[in-house]
Amino acid sequence: MWKYLCICPIKKNWFFALAAAVPYILLEEFFGFKVELGPQNSDSSKNILWNIYVFVPMFCYLISAVLIWSHPIKREVSEQTNEV
Repeated sequence: MWKYLCICPIKKNWFFALAAAVPYILLEEFFGFKVELGPQNSDSSKNILWNIYVFVPMFCYLISAVLIWSHPIKREVSEQTNEV
């Protein structure tokens, strides 16, 4: 058990580092957004960045709403799970 607790923070730090680095790599490689240019990027790359910032969360919220709306749980089943 102690071995796992010692390794877990290392894994978490690696995932945080990947979460910070991967979006910048994807933006530079696929969408032409150069981080070092800052506001001097082209209008099309700034528009793509804005569209990603707006539409990806909207799409994720839409998917989650559809999944919640179509979940087939009945009141009786919900009461049984609440008793446990």
